[in-house]
Amino acid sequence: MLNALPQWQPADGALSRFVLGFWQGGRAAEAGETFRILPDGSLDLVWQVGSGAPRSMAFGTSTRPRETALTPGAVYFGIRFRPGAAHRFLDRGDLSLLTDGEASCLLRRDRDLAPRLADIADFEQRA
Repeated sequence: MLNALPQWQPADGALSRFVLGFWQGGRAAEAGETFRILPDGSLDLVWQVGSGAPRSMAFGTSTRPRETALTPGAVYFGIRFRPGAAHRFLDRGDLSLLTDGEASCLLRRDRDLAPRLADIADFEQRA
């Protein structure tokens, strides 16, 4: 189980009103590995890079702990939004439908960010 988020950078400036910070898993996921999501009131927009075609997905707020499967070889980079702030940035209408779930999702203003993130190897440059 990949549970550690070893890389974290808090948001600063004007963005910090909406975003708590940026995170990245410290290594590529292994076959059969999962990630435990804990309830924290936040929504995360996550990009899967490093294995297959890069993609983005939103993980809604959680009311209980849950597990999600990881793709072998993938590295995960995410934005953790402040509670109630993600709707300003994402292409999904009713984010309450994501409670205890996940779905493909894109940023409204930068729909092609996933391939560019995949080309950047350094966490600080991604954040």
